[in-house]
Amino acid sequence: MRVGPREWTESEQAEIDRWLAEEGSLEPELRTPTREEVDEQLEGLFESHDDDDEGEPEYDGIFNTAGNNQPAWEVVDVDDEICASYWHWDLIGGQVFENEKNALLSDEAKKVIYFLHKHAGVGEKALAKMFRIRQQRVLAIIALKQMEADAEASGFLKAGEEDELQILMEEEVYDCIESQGTGERNIVTTASFPEQGEDGAILGDSPEHIANQAQKDLAMAARNEKQLVKEFKLNLAYNLGDIGKGIERGSRANKLPERPDQGWSLVVRCKGRKGIASSYVAQPDGSHREPSADEALLIARATPKKRRSVQ
Repeated sequence: MRVGPREWTESEQAEIDRWLAEEGSLEPELRTPTREEVDEQLEGLFESHDDDDEGEPEYDGIFNTAGNNQPAWEVVDVDDEICASYWHWDLIGGQVFENEKNALLSDEAKKVIYFLHKHAGVGEKALAKMFRIRQQRVLAIIALKQMEADAEASGFLKAGEEDELQILMEEEVYDCIESQGTGERNIVTTASFPEQGEDGAILGDSPEHIANQAQKDLAMAARNEKQLVKEFKLNLAYNLGDIGKGIERGSRANKLPERPDQGWSLVVRCKGRKGIASSYVAQPDGSHREPSADEALLIARATPKKRRSVQ
């Protein structure tokens, strides 16, 4: 059971400031607002909506960047006709400041990422660090820009359509105008036990305890990120058709495959620890054969990963 926060002593506050400075994070004090503050801010939103003649209020924005293990939220709009408010909810507890901006890169920034990778040979890891976003986002941007270039070369994407999409993304709907991210990264928050005194009494967390817990979370996040990047690359290669080229990716609900004249071949996956290695294909004539490369890929994709869960 965790007790409520207490006031830091001067020496403890100095230790926290020193640790934050070494970590390179000098964000202002983060806290969760009280219920009274939330009610007061929401009341101000409704009042501003009532006073606006055109029915489009200019919200100052209510944003709460909370501390660790506390949700961060933002009120983005209020519709008084149906008595509804619309929120952004940050599930990582405000550990990445303005995290939503990482998904709002401008088209110009994406073109630079693609150019540096395609023509300058800059790797996705360096690009992720340069633009302060995760490697997975860099890989997705490169893949989409390559598809866009292929569509233009084949004539599928007509002149002007790219500009229309850019205007839609940057001006009319999503406000994708950011030149770089805000330090997007994988976040892991593990459960921690409160410190106890010699008499068993529960104490407030000391600066050393906070620093050690943060270092453990950072190390686990880095380990998990390596696995997440690896799986993303494999899934991206599969979705793009770079691997498993002979696999039909269409919907069987819309177009059923035709039954072969001699009947279907069945992939048999054996039970047990050695089941994956002993899988085989049963052919219509009763014979068995080893799975092809595409069949082995499907078996591997359907097999649960033998790893610890990513938190």
